[in-house]
Amino acid sequence: MSQDLKYWDLEAEAFNLQYETFPRFVEREVVWKQALEQASSEIDNGLIAADVGCGPGRLAQMLVELGRNTVCIDQSEAMLKLARSRIESLDLNCEVQFRQAALPFDARDLAGAVGIVACSSVLEYVEDPPAAVKSLASLLSADGIMLVSLPSMRSRFRRYERILRWIPLLRPSYLVRQIWRPSIESATAVFQQAGLTVSSLDYYGAPPYPAIFGKPGNGAETLVLFTLKRAS
Repeated sequence: MSQDLKYWDLEAEAFNLQYETFPRFVEREVVWKQALEQASSEIDNGLIAADVGCGPGRLAQMLVELGRNTVCIDQSEAMLKLARSRIESLDLNCEVQFRQAALPFDARDLAGAVGIVACSSVLEYVEDPPAAVKSLASLLSADGIMLVSLPSMRSRFRRYERILRWIPLLRPSYLVRQIWRPSIESATAVFQQAGLTVSSLDYYGAPPYPAIFGKPGNGAETLVLFTLKRAS
């Protein structure tokens, strides 16, 4: 995960609020909920799940609601505090762990034991994506499923962001911190190096200014969700 720890601690509350305020964030939750439900239906019920870069714990909540014992991992103590508060407010009979760690990490006790690894909008902020992906892949069970979202660089909005990166007065704070913005081909190569194969791709994410960048369904989607499995 990004090493700019202070930034993520300060942004925790505001980031969480976006899911309560902006329709495009609500859409993200719908997409992820469907993906996690599908993954869970294919994975043995006894296997745990991991939400890596869990933020305020929204995906972790979905995993717990699916009956999965879950490990929440984030480098930000403030994010983990929000995640813990969210999960502990649920009346569900699942074991949930909270770990403060940055990618890449060494979690030998979880190696090969995780049926579902969820990593939403995290890898674009890490300093060493190949090492981060390898550490995620090490968690995955033999028949496990990894779900990873990244910026969709085919999106017109992402092309607009390339311009913003060179205009300090207009550049949003998150964009300053994005390090890895790969093409589908580049990301796939990194996944393959870690022993993973791409099972499917799903494009989603309405742009913040749809009137300018178009409606979803015609190349405007800002995110891509990779479904990954161990290479046979």
